Amino acid sequence: MAICTSLALVSGVQVLSPTAVDPSACSGPVVLSSTEYVNWTAQIAAFGWDSGLFEKTWQGGLVIFATGFGVGLLISLVRKLRV
Repeated sequence: MAICTSLALVSGVQVLSPTAVDPSACSGPVVLSSTEYVNWTAQIAAFGWDSGLFEKTWQGGLVIFATGFGVGLLISLVRKLRV
């Protein structure tokens, strides 16, 4: 069963402390139990999740964004220099 937790400050460091609240009504972070985590990772693997493909897609999106941003800055600079 998932565990409802709350953030506590101990010696200047935030730690998770378990609470007795039902996880469906938890206002803080909910942590998965070990069996739930194993089931969750098994479901991800069963449906073909490929972390390598995800990383490549994410990096490709960042490259496209950075390229567009750079081209936009150059166009803006050229327009400002013409005036």
